[in-house]
Amino acid sequence: MSDIFDEVNEDVRRDQYIRLWKAYGKYGVALLVAIVLGTASGVGYHEFTESRAHAVSDRYETAIHLLQSGNEEAALTAFADMAENLSGSYQVLAALREAAILSSGGDRDGAVAAYDRILSGDIGAPAPLHDLAALRAAMLLIDSGSRDEIENRLAPLSQDDSPLRYSARELQGLLALQYGEIETARQILLAISQDGYAPPALRARAAALVAASRTSS
Repeated sequence: MSDIFDEVNEDVRRDQYIRLWKAYGKYGVALLVAIVLGTASGVGYHEFTESRAHAVSDRYETAIHLLQSGNEEAALTAFADMAENLSGSYQVLAALREAAILSSGGDRDGAVAAYDRILSGDIGAPAPLHDLAALRAAMLLIDSGSRDEIENRLAPLSQDDSPLRYSARELQGLLALQYGEIETARQILLAISQDGYAPPALRARAAALVAASRTSS
């Protein structure tokens, strides 16, 4: 069952993100977020909870199969229903899948709304998935939302204690590029490229963007 938690990252769509980068070169985009969730079993009714977990897992796997078979409309309906009516980890995963399908289908506003539902607390998301939803919403808004809104979304994710700080800071650098603040963008991206704790692929991408911004200025 643990394998399904890794699938949440498969459907990230970065088309809008990539378009922003084109002015400074075409570089591969990767966002790798590793999420480990613990499970707990109830005392005194273990068999009941295990049976229920299997049933929920089966529903989720069926929706995944629909998605992988190309039936996105049916998969979207299934994930939306689970996001509305389930509770716990599968509700969060279903909500993230729902948002990803909406995004890949071009419904940016619908996807942002789905992510914001997770952020609102209506869905009890663990901190890593809550932050992942916040980052994805910011990514969708990067080339169309108001600057203040995007900065407000990214600010808590870019703090030193945030697991997603490097991805959030990368978006902050891209936002600065979008608004023509080349030197600010260079400082942000250069700091990432020189940070030994940042993922190697992200460091390389940041360094390439710094180099590209110098040649284009």
